[in-house]
Amino acid sequence: MTLDQRANLRLATTHGIRVAAQIIDAVYNAAGATAVYEDNPLQRYFQDIHVITQHMQGRLAHYELIGRYWLGLKVDEARF
Repeated sequence: MTLDQRANLRLATTHGIRVAAQIIDAVYNAAGATAVYEDNPLQRYFQDIHVITQHMQGRLAHYELIGRYWLGLKVDEARF
């Protein structure tokens, strides 16, 4: 894969994870107090998506990395 392709893939996956978290947050908030109980599937979805946002692929720092790359600034290519 080229560096451009890797940058686009990193951006797309990070963005997808972040949007998914926003969707789950909206559904969780709309569900109200019942969503906090362990037997409610929304509780598990909420927990899982927020774990994924902390995973290496979902880090907010990727937006800075890709921005630096697109601006032609020095980046560590191993982080792509």
